[in-house]
Amino acid sequence: MHPLVTRIRVPGFFAGEDNARTVQDIAFNAMDEFFQLIDNQLAEQQWWYQDQWSAMDAYLYWCFWRVQGAGYPVEKFPHYCAHAQRMEQRPAVKRAIARDEEAIKILESEGLLFIPKRIIR
Repeated sequence: MHPLVTRIRVPGFFAGEDNARTVQDIAFNAMDEFFQLIDNQLAEQQWWYQDQWSAMDAYLYWCFWRVQGAGYPVEKFPHYCAHAQRMEQRPAVKRAIARDEEAIKILESEGLLFIPKRIIR
């Protein structure tokens, strides 16, 4: 999924700004298959490996978080959305998000924050 995440998040990097929308559209369509597989897996269980949290759940959350922030329609996958909400309740994830928010403030104050150009749909 990682290659698709980057094509959703920074599509202009791969084909220039003139073709960014096309790259992102292709990545959105390709990501649907993966998100549906994940949504199906999480329909009957709390974590990827049933009741056992694993590093796979962390990776799934990272993918979810990255594409959600780029406009990918995560709401089409309610079980994956519920998984993300469970992840956000974990103390370690709360700490990581807080650190990320602090780093963003620092980068912003130093004029170094990179914000990918968002494609308007």
